[in-house]
Amino acid sequence: MNVESPRTPRPIARSRSVDQWPNWRTMPGWIRDRFIQVEQFEEPSQGWEIAEVILAEAVSGGEPNDFYYLSVVVDTDAERDVEVDFGHGAFRRPSRAGNMLFGDQTYADGYLKGAGPFHNIAFYIRKQAFHDRLCNIVGDDVPPLDVLQTKSFRDDGLQTMLKYLVKQCRHNDAPLARWDSDETIDGICRRLLLFAGQKEPAIGPQDRLQPEGVKQVLEYVDAHFTQDLTRDQLAQIAGVAPGHFTRLFRQTTGETPKRYLLQLRIEKAKQLLLTSSQHLGMAAIAAECGFSSASHFVMEFRKQLGVTPDVFRRYH
Repeated sequence: MNVESPRTPRPIARSRSVDQWPNWRTMPGWIRDRFIQVEQFEEPSQGWEIAEVILAEAVSGGEPNDFYYLSVVVDTDAERDVEVDFGHGAFRRPSRAGNMLFGDQTYADGYLKGAGPFHNIAFYIRKQAFHDRLCNIVGDDVPPLDVLQTKSFRDDGLQTMLKYLVKQCRHNDAPLARWDSDETIDGICRRLLLFAGQKEPAIGPQDRLQPEGVKQVLEYVDAHFTQDLTRDQLAQIAGVAPGHFTRLFRQTTGETPKRYLLQLRIEKAKQLLLTSSQHLGMAAIAAECGFSSASHFVMEFRKQLGVTPDVFRRYH
C-alpha cells in the first residue's frame, strides 16, 4: 500500500489588505482602482482561493484564466442591476444581498458591468480541481455546468457555506481545519450539482467500507495521529473517493474520522498530563499530541472534558 507520508502542509496564504494581495499587484490600474478592501485566502495545492471584497463597481476585463468563479452579494447600496455574460448569453444580476453568480473565467469576452459599491464573497477553483471533486461525488457522469452560467440565483445553503469557508480560513491553524474546509468545499460542489440538475447517488449497504479497509485506516491513524493527516490520505487507504470517505467512515464506525482522530489526541494528552513532569508545559504537550498550538489544545481539551488541562492535571 503506497500512501503519501504525513507532513505538515503549508498554511493557507492570507492577504489582509488590497496591497498585500499578489493578484492585485498584477492587475491593470483601472481594475485595481475598483478594489476598496480585500481579505483573501489561497490554497494553491488544492487549486482554490476565496476572497471577501468591497468593490466600487463590478470588475471584469482581466486576463482569462482556468478558474470557475462563484460569488455572493453580502451587502450593497447599488441601485442598478449588474450586467453579466459568461459566454452563454447576457443576463442581469439584481443588486440585492444574497444574489449569486457562477461563471467560467476562460471566456475571453465575458463581462460584469455595474456601479457599486458591492460587498461580495468570491470563491475561485481551478477547473480541473473542481471536476475532480465532482467526480469524487457523482463518478464520471458529471453534468454540463452551462445552466449555472445563464442567470443569477439565490441559495441560503451556498451563501452560508461561502461565509463559513471564510471563517474557517481565518482560523486555519485550528485543529483539523483542513478537514473542515474540504468538507465545506465538497458541500459547495454538491449544491452546485443540484442546481445543474444532478442528484448525488445514494449510498447503500453495499457501499460500506470493507472490514480490511476500516482496519487499515484505524491502524494508520493510530500510528500517525500526532501528524497532520488529511482526508485524502485516509480515503486512499480505505480505497474510496475522498468525497464519500467521511460519510462511509461514520456509517461504518459510528463516528467521523475527525472525531476519532481528535479523541486519540486527547487521550494521549491525558496520559502526558498524568505521567509527565509539571515542567512539561501546555505548548510542549500540544505539539507532542498533534495540536497546532497550546491555545487550541486547551480549547479542545476543555470542550471534550469540561475542564482545562491544568485542572485535570492538578486533581488527578
